[in-house]
Amino acid sequence: MADRARFIVGDLAATGLPDASVDAAIAIDTLAYAANKMAVLNEIRRIVSPPWAACVHRLAPVHPWRSASTL
Repeated sequence: MADRARFIVGDLAATGLPDASVDAAIAIDTLAYAANKMAVLNEIRRIVSPPWAACVHRLAPVHPWRSASTL
């Protein structure tokens, strides 16, 4: 798969990727910790080509006193 996919470490709200340059975006347990959630969502919308495909999981941080099974 190395010739078909690549992973980049960067800023969630400013990826540096061109407009509509990816087929899909996945944010798992990351958006909850973003300083500006709307900026991240706008960046996802900008970089994903139509028809848009995005998966966002957990918009708020998990509180340490709550069990994951109660979420």
